[in-house]
Amino acid sequence: MTKKENILLNKNNAIEILNKKLLLNIKHSELVFCNICSSKPEWWFHVSNKKFNSNLHLLLNNYKKRILYHFFIKSGSIKNPYVLFYQDSGKNDESNMHIPVGDEYFTDRKEKYQFIKYLNMEIKY
Repeated sequence: MTKKENILLNKNNAIEILNKKLLLNIKHSELVFCNICSSKPEWWFHVSNKKFNSNLHLLLNNYKKRILYHFFIKSGSIKNPYVLFYQDSGKNDESNMHIPVGDEYFTDRKEKYQFIKYLNMEIKY
């Protein structure tokens, strides 16, 4: 594999890289993972609103730059996700977020919420 190849990671691969880097044992259920969308340059993901009641890890993969962006959202930091984020009428109790690639503040494009304050680490792989 050459260094320039784009790598679409799956959630298990990404968790393995994260746990190795942080020397932790983050579980599948504690983490939301997303690759860049194939149709437009953004991360688009859904999070159950209940997940904000616990510590939450968000991991965004920029496979073009081979960087994982790790965000740690402490339990209770986002108190009313159903008010802060777009709620898809077809989904039950889920926040729907779109973050454009290249936005230095990792801003949800619909609701303008900035995730930069939760950025814990950039992991090159």
